[in-house]
Amino acid sequence: MSYSVIVGNIGMVHEGNNEAAAVAVFNHYVRQSKSGHGRAGGEEVVMWENGEPTREYFPPGEEDAMTMTPGHARWDEFLERLEGPEGCNFTQEDPDDAETIHWACQNDPAAARTILGTMEVVNVDASIGYFEGARAHCDCEILFNLEGGSDE
Repeated sequence: MSYSVIVGNIGMVHEGNNEAAAVAVFNHYVRQSKSGHGRAGGEEVVMWENGEPTREYFPPGEEDAMTMTPGHARWDEFLERLEGPEGCNFTQEDPDDAETIHWACQNDPAAARTILGTMEVVNVDASIGYFEGARAHCDCEILFNLEGGSDE
């Protein structure tokens, strides 16, 4: 088993194979988030097991600042924008030849961060943390590694 803990504006704070250690780190950052002090004060904390979120803490008032995930109502819109000129700009010279597909990626989530920043009711830092926890560390990995569409 692989465990990781992501804190909203910090990113990954733990990665390892020991569940007890991951739970301890998760609980530590939840206490710090609840205290409102330090860099983790007031931040979302998520523990992941094998790429799936298993424990989550959302500070009070964060209900309006949602994390962009495949279940989000605007997930499909986000992916469409990330695939297009605002993001990786996927193009295909010959529709019958998959070898002619091209895209641009800067090996970071800069385009995703910019797009999310224009979408109301989305917590950008928590969303980037979600992507990192799912092993999607750049714009094209978000498109390739995170499947699914919205549930609506």
